[in-house]
Amino acid sequence: MFMSYLNLILKCTEQSPSPSNTDVEMQDTASDESNATETCIFYDGKVHKIGAVDVEKFPKDRFLEPWKIISEDGRFNMTMVPTLDNHSDVDFKVGRMNCHQIYGVYNGTVTLDDGQKLEIKDLFGFCEYVENRW
Repeated sequence: MFMSYLNLILKCTEQSPSPSNTDVEMQDTASDESNATETCIFYDGKVHKIGAVDVEKFPKDRFLEPWKIISEDGRFNMTMVPTLDNHSDVDFKVGRMNCHQIYGVYNGTVTLDDGQKLEIKDLFGFCEYVENRW
């Protein structure tokens, strides 16, 4: 079985120039997401559901180039400029895990359920791209 996924986690803090008390967690997997997705925004103690997210043009093998990450409903629109690729590749021949944890700075917008648009500036976070075979 081969599995590939992209995971993005951002956390705004009091020290961040972006709004406080905000978490964004999104996952784009190779599984069937026709009935449900795992993409949401936590803001001021509330969950805001957004559409599935994807990388506009996936930078495969060029992980340190900018990533444009958007949601299908247009409510999440970010560009991540990478600063570090924490790469590990473990191959046991019968199974393999190839992982890129890409750390960088995010800029863009997120739209909440009530239509309020949050502008995110210079937010540090990471994306994770993983290929598993077992």
